[in-house]
Amino acid sequence: MSYGLVDIQRDLDSSANQGLEHAAAMEGQRKQAWQEIKQADDASRKNAIAMGAGAGFMVGGPVGAVAGAGVGYLTYKFL
Repeated sequence: MSYGLVDIQRDLDSSANQGLEHAAAMEGQRKQAWQEIKQADDASRKNAIAMGAGAGFMVGGPVGAVAGAGVGYLTYKFL
């Protein structure tokens, strides 16, 4: 009878370990997805600022570039 109980315990341990491995893999995927989201957001912010600075520079030179970069950042932040 104890042999059967030992097998049951091994099966339970194996299932628990598989569950922990699966949870760890899911956590790794979640962290990777979060990093990708942060990188995409950072690229979007930089793009909005550069677009605003470029448009501002065409209209008002260096001062317009600074104002345009500010408008680009605000556009990114609030839209």
